[in-house]
Amino acid sequence: MEEAKQGCPPNLLSSDQIFTLCFHPTNDILAYGNILGDLFVYEYNEKEVTLRHSIKGHKESCRASQFTRDGKSLFSAYADKSIQITDLETGKAKWLANNAHEASINCLLCPPDKSDFLYTGDDEGCVKCWDLRLKSSVWSIKEHIDYVSDFLYKDYRLISSSGDGTIVVYDSRKKKVFASSDAALEDEFLCMSFVKDKYVVCGTQEGPLDIFIWDYWDKYSDRYLGHPTSVDCIVPLTDSIICTGSGDGILRLINIQPNKMLGVIGDTEDMPIDDLEITRDKKFLASCSSTTIKFWNISFLYEDDDDDDDDDDDDDEKKNEKDKDKDEDKDKDADSKDDDSDVETKQNPKNNTIQRVTKVLSKNDPKTSFFSDL
Repeated sequence: MEEAKQGCPPNLLSSDQIFTLCFHPTNDILAYGNILGDLFVYEYNEKEVTLRHSIKGHKESCRASQFTRDGKSLFSAYADKSIQITDLETGKAKWLANNAHEASINCLLCPPDKSDFLYTGDDEGCVKCWDLRLKSSVWSIKEHIDYVSDFLYKDYRLISSSGDGTIVVYDSRKKKVFASSDAALEDEFLCMSFVKDKYVVCGTQEGPLDIFIWDYWDKYSDRYLGHPTSVDCIVPLTDSIICTGSGDGILRLINIQPNKMLGVIGDTEDMPIDDLEITRDKKFLASCSSTTIKFWNISFLYEDDDDDDDDDDDDDEKKNEKDKDKDEDKDKDADSKDDDSDVETKQNPKNNTIQRVTKVLSKNDPKTSFFSDL
């Protein structure tokens, strides 16, 4: 374990490559799975990270993990085709499904509003739905021709992305495919995120973000081209701002619709980012690269505008007052229109958030201004 950065828990170092990371919904607890199939549970604070459980028993990598909504159990999926539910209090398996798929399992999702069901996807494109009350699969669909990379869920619809460059939408109640994107898309989809509750943003192997509109699945409606290498993971931070983890090791803040890079949170020294998650209180972001989990303080994203740079605000107010006095004798109608426009811009909370984020990041990292211009 490395020394803690100011305002952040210390970095967590593993002896083996980390594949998956997740945070507890109500407590300061994280879990990660590694290439050997081991699962570790830690408690964390800003001073230290303490091991709580070390869960072994699998011979192949742990590729996906998620805490249950009540935080009492932990889901995990493995390259050995198995699924496990672990009791968080004891660290013991309470359910294990061996050979749950015919191929290695790559991702899983238990939707918060549908916690009796678990969805899993494997390396050959098969998606399964598990009824956790029955502890058995209730439907299985193989629509993809390559690995399933990620899941989203909304309004009884499950969305899967794949290395075959498509997304598929399933009607979970009717247990059938509802829609799918054009199979002619040539790039691999590696991850997904909701934005503004109507867009699905897909990270790709080549770097673009492909943006789909909900219920228009044939082809993406827009693209953002600001990443030079693969976008391996995405985390939504606000209604319009996402953080991307890329193959070049850089964590970028991107505003979606309008599409704009706001800045860089940090980088992992050229190590590809394998997973990216946000803590329950939205204070920290955690990235895993190779054998290291790093914490990043993102609390500035959620601070009130009134708390930002009070001295700078005072100076701006004084300057604005002087400018206003000078302009009083000019065309008042034009001044009125300009003032109304300025007030509307300042009162828009989304504009305030974007301006604040860009300002904070540019102060913390001079690279931000460079990347924002790309």
